[in-house]
Amino acid sequence: MLIPLMFACSGTNDLAFSLELPGTPQGLALTPEGHLAVTHLDEGDLPRLSVFNRNSGNVVFSHPAGTGAPVVGDGRVYVLTRTGVRAFRGVQVDWEIESFDDLVPGDSAIALTQDGIVVYGTQRGSLGTLHGVTHLGFPSWDAPIGGVPRGAPVTDRGDVVYVWTFLEEGDEGELVAVEGSTGTILWRLAGGFHPLAALDDGLIVSTDAGVGRMTSSGALAWEQPWPATAATLAGDGTVWISGVEGTRRVDLSTGGAVATLPSSCGPVVVDLLGTAWGLCDDATGGAVELTSLSNQARSESVPIASGTAVDAPIILDAVVYMLVDAPRPRLLGFVEGITASGASWSRATGSTGNDRRMYP
Repeated sequence: MLIPLMFACSGTNDLAFSLELPGTPQGLALTPEGHLAVTHLDEGDLPRLSVFNRNSGNVVFSHPAGTGAPVVGDGRVYVLTRTGVRAFRGVQVDWEIESFDDLVPGDSAIALTQDGIVVYGTQRGSLGTLHGVTHLGFPSWDAPIGGVPRGAPVTDRGDVVYVWTFLEEGDEGELVAVEGSTGTILWRLAGGFHPLAALDDGLIVSTDAGVGRMTSSGALAWEQPWPATAATLAGDGTVWISGVEGTRRVDLSTGGAVATLPSSCGPVVVDLLGTAWGLCDDATGGAVELTSLSNQARSESVPIASGTAVDAPIILDAVVYMLVDAPRPRLLGFVEGITASGASWSRATGSTGNDRRMYP
């Protein structure tokens, strides 16, 4: 997803590396081996998956496949190609499936169930189908869902798969729930319900009226009149909900706001230590920073080099990894705090702001 926020340069920015990417970046993920996987369109506008070591910056492998964001699970990296789905295990292609119909457009049109089923959508004309494939690459089920799926399916902990569909432009669409193990359609709900984040049971959805929590049965547990474009689970019974009016920390059980941040600080990413970080306007309103969020305040703002963010950042071992598009495609890494040590490319290469191309 292209996040239309511009980052400003700063003299205090501890930039660890800047890796130039050919073409248009699309998505970023951490592989099971701890490497960074990037999907991008190369300079010939062909999809490519590139994986490289996050400590040294060395290319682990690069393969001509991958559109949208990479999805990681079951020891594999899954990507859409222009003709189907491909799974990578280590540096090798583990399996691939070719589709006879058009693949669903979207940032990442792949979801994984808890049982290891890979779910993706296709369309034929104005009709759509969800497909389930085992993690070993064997077709499991096909679910005709009526309208054309849009965006990525979302799977809750109960292995219910949710996808928003529509039949034609201007149609408010339907939210369709499918059993992840069998492909059985459980229910359909007409209206502007768009999946934002999966829960143990159900999901957070944007609605025509704002945002709500929906159970796996299709019932709204609560609804609030806040415009919402993204939601991130905090891991403590709350969820960060971001929209054009700012960011709120919300109690999952009641829908009540635990905290409200006055400026736009979304989307939000939660690191492995449970710290929430948002892309926030700075105090002057003239720049955007990656900012640590607490209940009612912001702290530890980290300026980022100029660029437009693509996908959510990854924060690991006190280093922030971020994919940016404009003004030129790059993968950036910078130290999260001044006490951080190790695991940054500036230390591995002995230089700061080392600008490199992905390919020799």
